[in-house]
Parts: sequence; structure tokens; C-alpha cells
Amino acid sequence: MKNLLFALLLATVTTSYATDIFNFKLNENQKFESSCSVSFPDDATLHVVVVKNTETKKYDVLPFFMNNEGNIKEMGTASFEDKPDLLSSHKVGSTVSVLMYSRRNLTVTDFSLNNTMVITESLELRKRPDNIITQPNQSIVVVPGLNGKELEFILVGNSQSIKQKTTEVPKEYQRSIKNIFATNPDIINTDEFVQNGSIGNNQVYYENGNFIMITDENKDEQIEAFIVNPENDGSLTRKVFTTTAQLDKIKDGNSYLMDGKIFGMYLGKKDFGISVFDIETGEESKKFLLSEDISQIESARKTEEYMKSATKQRMRPTIAVNKTKNNNYSVIIDYVDATNYVYHNWMWMHQMMMMQQMMMLQQQQQTMIRAGGFGPNPTEYEIDEMFYEEQTNSLNITLDQDLNMLRDKSDPTKYQFVDKKKIMDNLKESKDFKNISAAFLENEYHYMYTDKQEETIYIRTKEIIRNY
Repeated sequence: MKNLLFALLLATVTTSYATDIFNFKLNENQKFESSCSVSFPDDATLHVVVVKNTETKKYDVLPFFMNNEGNIKEMGTASFEDKPDLLSSHKVGSTVSVLMYSRRNLTVTDFSLNNTMVITESLELRKRPDNIITQPNQSIVVVPGLNGKELEFILVGNSQSIKQKTTEVPKEYQRSIKNIFATNPDIINTDEFVQNGSIGNNQVYYENGNFIMITDENKDEQIEAFIVNPENDGSLTRKVFTTTAQLDKIKDGNSYLMDGKIFGMYLGKKDFGISVFDIETGEESKKFLLSEDISQIESARKTEEYMKSATKQRMRPTIAVNKTKNNNYSVIIDYVDATNYVYHNWMWMHQMMMMQQMMMLQQQQQTMIRAGGFGPNPTEYEIDEMFYEEQTNSLNITLDQDLNMLRDKSDPTKYQFVDKKKIMDNLKESKDFKNISAAFLENEYHYMYTDKQEETIYIRTKEIIRNY
């Protein structure tokens, strides 16, 4: 049975053999510390290595840039007294800007693609920022003030273009803002295919210059949004959205933002509803019920299986919206196991966070098994979990630009599904790879790793082959 499940997995997304493009041998005075990889909209990728220089006692940042033709350029080196944390990166023209944090300083370092020139500018920041939004042409750092009294926005174009904006939070909203940032909210990246999105109470979006904080803390009642445009007047506004869908009892819910519309999903005991709200007016533009609307285009078997699974105690419902190539909305209604699901938008820090969380999860599972508690054999669990992720009883509806439901669901999404977690898991299974990082494009991914001795750095590419 296990072999059959594994074969089904491989039939969904397979990868070709890797192409070894580049390798770089560290000097004897260079000790590997960390690495990260990121992709850019023009199909280029950046691979950054941090090494400890045993002679200077400094930390050197070594960036390698791969263009969309597969050519790799080693750029200039930046040095730090303390080990820097890599936060974000973006590219404008021939300049790659990298945000790092080191010794109470936020550092913006510009690396040139034309030469080895490196320009650095630093801002004093008392603690490492946790909330960073990466855009194609800028990176935005959000620093919440004490007790939610203010929000500071640091908008970085490059080292010579750094804007600092502060929003004073009205007294009546300060407790809510404090709660949103008390545990780091999930920053949602809508410029990639999203299957599930966040199941956290608080999510952050950046859309059309607006910084939008959405809280679903009262999941059985309402969705609350706080909106601020730091480059406009900087004032913060609050909107509350309440569904009019008639459900027996709302057990749980979830939401997703796309194109200034909040898609709210409300799960009842025997039915669920979807409400679409206009974020500017606060009005409910459209609503759908499983029993009345979605059941007309999905089979009774699928809808029954969804409700049976999604209402289980350990499951959480999710809703995600992906734009299609015809500018429609592909809405995925799904569920995840809340005991092991973590949302990742694959920005810089999330690659490292995923590895740490996977290690913690494995330790928790081992502890649970040793204690004789609930949980299957570890080997069986890994295979079943992979199969479960691909075989959930998710539902899908397509809405046109006026939010009318379409029976034809063949309109492909703008971004295609890539199981990044599975690819990373497969890479980590190799006994020859160490310190792996990866940057994902539409049809291939570029990954970097070291040998076991951490003496040589390799960069490879692999094509993603989809079998539909």
C-alpha cells in the first residue's frame, strides 16, 4: 500500500535530473555559517552565503547571482562585525539590495551586477524585525510600537533610498494592534500559487500601497481589518465585515484577501458559506452557500466528504484565492491538520523557519510516541502525511470579475502549483547535501548546498515537470 501511495505522489509533480552549474570552494580562512536563496520576477535568482573569516574575525556575505539564462556572477563581498541575519532582497535594474540585521542595526547593502561595488547604509533598530514584506522593487519593514501605540514603516528602495514613516494608532485600536503583533502575523504572498494560506488569527497583506492587517480572532462572528497607506496620509482605518449567510452554527472560519476583496469562509455543522466583502465600502458584495450554490457544480460525494473531514476536531478550514489567466478568481476551499500545518510564503526567513519547525515537529512526534500517546509509527506518518496533502477533499469554484460563479473551471491559474515543501524534503534526504536553500521559478528551481565538510558550495538547477 505504501508503494502505491508513493507512486501516486510522484505522478503529481516530478523533477528532472539536476544540472550542476556552479561550484565555489571556500578558502581555508572561511568557515560556512548560513545561506539563503531567493527568486526575482524576471526569473533570476540570488544565492547568498555567510562565512566567518577566521583571519579578520568578521562575517563575510558572499552573493551569487544567476540570470534567466543560467549564467552565474559572483558579486562583491560585504563584511560585518557580527553575524548578520538575512531578511529580504529585491532587484531594481542592475542593483540587488539585501536587507540584513546585525548588532542592533538594520543594514541595507547594494550589490552591483556590473562590478564588485558594494554600498551599505545602516539604521539603528533595537531588535531584529519580524515583519518584512518583499516587493519586486522594494522591501518594507514594519516595526510595531510599544503597546500598539504606533506603527513604523521602513520603505527600502536601495541603500540611498530609505523612507521612514510613522503611523499613530488611535487609542481605541491600540489593543487590537498590540494583539496582532503579539505573535508574529502571517505575511501572505499573493504573487504565487496558494493552496491553503494561513490558519493563524492574524494575517498581513500589502496591496496597492496599502498595508492591511486582518484578524479572524472571533472566527465564529466577524472579520476585522486595519488599513494604512504609509506613503499617503498614514492614517489608520478599521473595517468590520459580517456575513449574512444563514448557517445553523458557525464553528470556524478563515479569510483571504485578493484585489481589494475579502473572501470569508464560515464553517457550520452541516453547511458552509462564503462571503465576499469590498474592503473599501465594507459591504458584502456576494455570498454563496454549499447547500444552495456550490453543490450545483460539485458532486454530492465531494461535498459530503469535505464536510465530514473539515469538521473533525483537529482540522481547520482554509480558503485561498488565485487569479486565473483570464483574470477570474479560482477559489479553493480546503482544510488542514492544525497540529502540523504551518503557512510558508517562501520568503527569506521562512526557508529557515520551515527547517526549524520541521525539526521541532519531528521531536514532538517522537516524544508523543515514546510516551505511548496518540500517533502512528513515524515512518508511516511521513508517507501518509505526504499523501494526505495531495489528496484532500478540497472544493474549487471559479468566479468571474463580477463574482458570478462559473460552471467551467478549466481557466488555468496565473501561477502554477509547485510543492516546495516536498521538493525541499526530497533534497534534504540526500546524504551528500548539507545546508540546502532553494529559489523557485515557474518551471524550474535553483538550489544551493554545501558538501558534508562545508568546504565547497554548489548551485544546481532542476526542471519541474508536471504530469496532469
